[in-house]
Amino acid sequence: MSVHGDSAVVIGGSVVGMMAAGVLSKHFDTVTVIEQDEMVPGKTERRGVPQTHHLHGLYQLGVASLDEIFGDFTGAMLERGAPHYDPARELGFFFPEGWMRRSPSSLRKIEGSRWTIERVIRDLAGQIPNVGYCLGRATGLAARNGRIVGVRVQDEGSGSAAVVSGDLVVDASGRGSRAPGWLEELGFAPPEETIVQPFLGYATVHCEVPEDAWPGDIRVIVAPPFPGTSTRGGFIAPIEDGLVGFMAAGTAKDYPPAEEVGFTEFLRTARTPVMYEMWLRAKPQTQLKSTRTSVNRLRHWDQLPDRPLGFLPLGDAVAAFNPVYGQGISVGAFQATALAAQLRESDRLDDANVRFFDDVMAACAYAWSSATGTDLGFASTRVQGKPLPPQDPAAAEYGLHVRALTTTDAYVAQEFHRAMGDMRPELLDTPEIRRRVQRWAANPQPLGGEVARPPLWADSEPPHPDDDLG
Repeated sequence: MSVHGDSAVVIGGSVVGMMAAGVLSKHFDTVTVIEQDEMVPGKTERRGVPQTHHLHGLYQLGVASLDEIFGDFTGAMLERGAPHYDPARELGFFFPEGWMRRSPSSLRKIEGSRWTIERVIRDLAGQIPNVGYCLGRATGLAARNGRIVGVRVQDEGSGSAAVVSGDLVVDASGRGSRAPGWLEELGFAPPEETIVQPFLGYATVHCEVPEDAWPGDIRVIVAPPFPGTSTRGGFIAPIEDGLVGFMAAGTAKDYPPAEEVGFTEFLRTARTPVMYEMWLRAKPQTQLKSTRTSVNRLRHWDQLPDRPLGFLPLGDAVAAFNPVYGQGISVGAFQATALAAQLRESDRLDDANVRFFDDVMAACAYAWSSATGTDLGFASTRVQGKPLPPQDPAAAEYGLHVRALTTTDAYVAQEFHRAMGDMRPELLDTPEIRRRVQRWAANPQPLGGEVARPPLWADSEPPHPDDDLG
């Protein structure tokens, strides 16, 4: 028996749309997913996903949320050969102050191509008996008595139009969502938007890489552009099938070329020589592809004067991040589990509907502040729409101290990974972390060695709060 209604409709067969379908299937008799692109074997790109070819990773919160929704997402990814690793030990992260100190932890992160992540999620959703699909293009919303009651859909082959009815409509159509305009056409106020444009682009190629080309026991390299360092950075990470992705990233309109000579020169002049040296030993297996879809966009759904009943936004339709930070899928999964909790805990659909506008904004708050906080450090970044709130100088200074301390203090480094992966900034504001920051800030030590190159080997033992600093 359904808990909240006969039917629900999801706009968009994206990974977030599939998550929404998985959640809604437990509370509605039927769930219909509207998608304009078929997932055809051998076709690895969809129109709405320009970053398909680029690197994708899932933080531990995203993995846990997907496991909650589908039962064993992790197992399904591992069956496809997706790398599953300890980010605190195996990921070399290059901050302006140096490389994060590495040590073993219980944390786990999954890497994989967008195609594989999307295929696994869609296959898991496809096993749910009350989830169905409608191939077509959503063209608007249908309303009755001030309530959203369905989605207008056009068959792109025949041109015929129909309304897919639902007691609840979830918009998971991504950063290009047209729902604000559709709602305005029906008399609802659209949400205000904040846009932070860092003018970042990236170029990616998948390669075979000899085992001895990796520096020490590092298996993932994260060296993005940072304010005050360089506009050129990049990422190296394994995906399935034994391949390794090389992604060059340039901000402030310093875009990496999508041809081999320019790409090589870009890596040679990026923040660390390690990526360039690995690239010289790599054997490309795919073509270089570039994208400049990097804008951060936040729609302030929680500040609507009237929250439309029968309608909910999810994923990039709420907050779209500069993809270079790798937060989008994990945030979408977190939002989907927040929706699941609201539906479980509310006796009435309308109550869950109204409250979720706050929940969905809270679920993306940390990712939004961390992504835009870095992007705003570049003078060329532009902000449009609703202004951002002023930054707290004391909090900003504390954050910089924490970041610097991650390069020498293994305990702080692990807590940083945990806070980032679980999207819980409060983990970095504990008495123990504050004590360490205060001690370091009182007598900061200069960095030693060649900062541009990471230490090759992680600590052999995990840290403990009682460990000495350094």
